[in-house]
Amino acid sequence: MVFRGGAGVFHGVFQLGAALLAVLLLTLAAVTTALIAIAVLAMPVIVELVAAREFPDLARRRGGSLAGSVANALVTVGIYALLWVAALVLLFVPPIYVAATLLLNAWLNQRLFRYDALALHADRAELAEIVRGARNRMFLLGLLLAPLSLVPVVNLVAPLYAGIAFTYLCLNELTALRASPRLKQ
Repeated sequence: MVFRGGAGVFHGVFQLGAALLAVLLLTLAAVTTALIAIAVLAMPVIVELVAAREFPDLARRRGGSLAGSVANALVTVGIYALLWVAALVLLFVPPIYVAATLLLNAWLNQRLFRYDALALHADRAELAEIVRGARNRMFLLGLLLAPLSLVPVVNLVAPLYAGIAFTYLCLNELTALRASPRLKQ
């Protein structure tokens, strides 16, 4: 074995760091691609199935659109990616990094799926009211689902479960909002 000195060790550490960063970025790309695809392509199907089965009498007021869904997904994932990259400095303190990742994923889940869950049935005012009134419940649901995003392979199907869960929550919130006595005055 030949000892190369400090420069060789530095080069090896640099290569390991670069490989780790590449794996992390590829993981981020895979997960965000799955999330965007589910939010834009699968959520309309999920909402149709859940609404037909559990909320058949809920009027459709079409406050959202495909363009709105795409814009929501791109903005949300863009913000998430920036925050996730910034959170990488926390890798040196693993418990804080895990907590930060769970909080970021909770934010991502609720922000990404709420629009699509409500777009077909809520009008724009209802959508805004539900986001404002149920923000904490949506974040809590996102936080409950966040650990699934940390499990390899499971994280590729977890967005489907998140989409279903957010559809139930949001359509329940919409039903309650429409039944509210203050709206009937």
